Amino acid sequence: QDLWFPVLVGPHMRIVILLALLSVAAGRAVLDVDWRAFLARADPIFEWTSRSVATKWYQSAFVGNGKLGMMLRARDANTLYLAVSSSAVWDDREPGSPYAKDNNFVCDRPRLPLGYFLLKYPGTLVNVTMRMHLYDGVVNGNVTTSAGTVSFVAFAHADYKSADVIAFRYTSDMPVEFEFVPLPADSTWAPSGCPNYVYNPKPTWAMSGTINVTTQMHLSGKSHATAHAHDVDGTTLYIAISDVLSNGTASAIHDVQAALTLGYDAIVAAHTQWWNAYYPASFLTLSDSRMEAFYWINMYKLASGTRADRVVYDLMGPWFIDGTPWPDLHWDLNVQLTYWPLYTANRLDLIESLMSLMDTHVQELINNTLPQYRHDSAAAPSGASSLECRETCYWDYGQDCLTTPPTILGNLMWVMQLYYQVYEFSLDDSVVRRMYPLFRRAVNFYTHIQYLNSSDGFYHLPPSLSPEYAVAPDCNYELSLYRWGLETIINACENILHIDDPNLGLWKDSLSHLVPYPVGPDGYMIGRGVPLSSGHRHFSHLFMIFPLLNVNFSDSDAYHLAERSFDHWMGLTTGQTGFSRTAASPMNMLFGRREAAWTNLTFLLDDWILPNTFYQEGENGECGETPPAASSAIQDWMLMSWNGIMHVFSGIYDGAISEAAFYRLRAAGAFLVSSRRVNGTTLFVEITSERGAPLRLQSDMVGPYILSPSFPSRILSDGSLEIDLPAGAQVTVWSQGTAPGPFVITEAKGDPSEFNSWGYQAGGPALVMLPCAGKPSQMFDFNFSVPNSLIRLHGTNLCIATSSCGALNGDGLDLVQCPQALEVIAANRCENFLNGLWTLDHNNQLFVNASGRCMDINGAAGPVVDVWDCSPSAGYHNTAWTYNVTDKSIRSLDTDPDFRAGPCLSNPEGWMPQHIAIMLSSEPSFKQYGARVSDFSFVVPQP
Repeated sequence: QDLWFPVLVGPHMRIVILLALLSVAAGRAVLDVDWRAFLARADPIFEWTSRSVATKWYQSAFVGNGKLGMMLRARDANTLYLAVSSSAVWDDREPGSPYAKDNNFVCDRPRLPLGYFLLKYPGTLVNVTMRMHLYDGVVNGNVTTSAGTVSFVAFAHADYKSADVIAFRYTSDMPVEFEFVPLPADSTWAPSGCPNYVYNPKPTWAMSGTINVTTQMHLSGKSHATAHAHDVDGTTLYIAISDVLSNGTASAIHDVQAALTLGYDAIVAAHTQWWNAYYPASFLTLSDSRMEAFYWINMYKLASGTRADRVVYDLMGPWFIDGTPWPDLHWDLNVQLTYWPLYTANRLDLIESLMSLMDTHVQELINNTLPQYRHDSAAAPSGASSLECRETCYWDYGQDCLTTPPTILGNLMWVMQLYYQVYEFSLDDSVVRRMYPLFRRAVNFYTHIQYLNSSDGFYHLPPSLSPEYAVAPDCNYELSLYRWGLETIINACENILHIDDPNLGLWKDSLSHLVPYPVGPDGYMIGRGVPLSSGHRHFSHLFMIFPLLNVNFSDSDAYHLAERSFDHWMGLTTGQTGFSRTAASPMNMLFGRREAAWTNLTFLLDDWILPNTFYQEGENGECGETPPAASSAIQDWMLMSWNGIMHVFSGIYDGAISEAAFYRLRAAGAFLVSSRRVNGTTLFVEITSERGAPLRLQSDMVGPYILSPSFPSRILSDGSLEIDLPAGAQVTVWSQGTAPGPFVITEAKGDPSEFNSWGYQAGGPALVMLPCAGKPSQMFDFNFSVPNSLIRLHGTNLCIATSSCGALNGDGLDLVQCPQALEVIAANRCENFLNGLWTLDHNNQLFVNASGRCMDINGAAGPVVDVWDCSPSAGYHNTAWTYNVTDKSIRSLDTDPDFRAGPCLSNPEGWMPQHIAIMLSSEPSFKQYGARVSDFSFVVPQP
């Protein structure tokens, strides 16, 4: 038998079988994952040729070490563009100084651009390939031209305490040239947004031995510097960027010299060791390989973007986007969502950067309030700020450019909720003790602005701004955060810290008499007298539902009020953007809507997430919060606690995910949880209790249960399983009568065709001849003359490109078999707009909207789908639809009746093409970004 197993299953499977036998005997889950091979299938891949050069920031590979970052793309066919940045480089103009402008941080203290390196090479470009190796935290690539090849590896050194550098190692059989180009160190809002802006001095260049140094002086008298040097072999370039210091030059030189002294072998060994040790803190897998890869790329991105002792992850992280409108910290959503996935991912150490920011800037947070409140209160900026957390005259500010009504008031309390979640997930009392002084000030801030209405006996809040919507008294954003703060600080005093705070009586009185949430016919309102009457991308008025989870979902009335409120918000689709879906997905899960939880994220990934997994709001407006928040939603499907119950796999949609598993995800109550689900059945759940907290488990496993080892347990009336699990103990639970194991967790099989689907892979079409409804097919030539256009008139053909991941059947009628966004551009007719979309009606007529007119082409299949008109208001939003294989119908994911296909003109202006060519692409983020068109196409002849 020993001879049989190696032949039949190979050595790796033999290890799995041994682990499985051991896990059954022990009743414990075992993780069996080859981390390098597993993460390799998520690696983003970037490829281009001279026809389709990747020049955009969202087509870039990226590296980072929590402060330093580099994005790698092309400037042109003969130049690599290596954009470098530091999340610690901000301007430092003090209010009241001669060069400060109107106390507006975006002019005085914004993030500053840094510069880029150019790697120039000769010859005619054949191709460029790059791969982000997630497991090792490096990007490697090859440039091939008619003159030769350049091969390179780039990384931001993870062990930065020994040498805080970016390393770029390369070999070449052709001459290459490096050049550093510093960018002007000025606000991206200047000059239009900063009248009479005083520019920083131009940078200066010098040599310190073999080290090149570019020093950027600030008007404050401080400086930051970029230093770079090659090693003695001339094969590795080390780059260092100082913070803003009294002598930034010396700091940058020090780090480059440290790297030169250590040498490449020592640096790369320490770097890869750090990354290899980072990932196993937890494990998550699901059969949707594209979504799984998205999750792990964001785990890489978060550790690249911040560390415990580094700068907070702002809107861009360590990758400055030239021309960004957001060189800042945004306080009303962005910084909070960025940190969401770190709790369940069991990576609490990375949250330290946010906690330290708050601890360090308590005085600035105090000074954001009116002088009469500063003895016991604090508040965060209402909108955005620099790293100092100081409110300025930026936008939506209150009296004297402070955080006062009627601006947004609750942003600090929301950050305090994130701070407190570190305690909830660890039950480490020291976290509460550490945050308590600032938390107390955040609560007291509300006690100063609340007022008692003698006619109803309730404490009310004055008018304030619900983020991104309207001013209203008793704003639900504020009430939900204030109520959470009162409940939490009272519990902290009485049950965690055991202190008798002199304000405890005031807080209890405020909580017991706090006005109920304003409610209207459609559910929770924005605030008293202000209903939600138009589309709203922010979920601020629904905070009591999510993320605060303060609704008692076991109460029927509370449940249906929350459900009605959520449905009203989602029904007003106009104005919703990508980040709306990161909250809509877990909220759908709370209401038991697994498919909707799923499609909200597939819509986000298909329509909003960029090829390299980043996200933007506005041109160059990189917003780092949405991809991590989407990763948090994936975690929520698998493990999430609310109302005191741990829910396992409550959000997995079995119609799309056949297999899912996780290992040592962290749950509220200081639990580490592992589980596996296959074909709609949860096989087991393993739970380790670090602190002995009360445990109630809800899953679709059916009792009675087997517990190994045995602990006292009981099935409660709501079906949850209550287990008396002491601190340090571990239990594995499965349904009685089912096979006890094996309790081995390994990667989902996945779909190899979706491996490495993120990145940028551009090329030309591969045309095939296919019959359509028994009519002769015709070939066509796709015109690449205008970059990034997805619909063309070429000769007598109208060429439409979609970003489908489906396939054709023999008669050419089955268009796609997956949820998909259709985004096209009509050449010569709609070229000034980003969207010219098409639809099918019930008569199988294809309508293409071009400059407000439509073309009527017979021969296509399927019922009507939603369409947006060709107008500037369309922006880069899309219509999402899915093809149902069973009933051969096309179903829209957009339910807004305003976006139905309207009347179309038949054959307008006599320019009806004779044929329509639909091109399908395996690239998931085709859209307007010019990604690959490949695999197949077909022609629908005119009858």
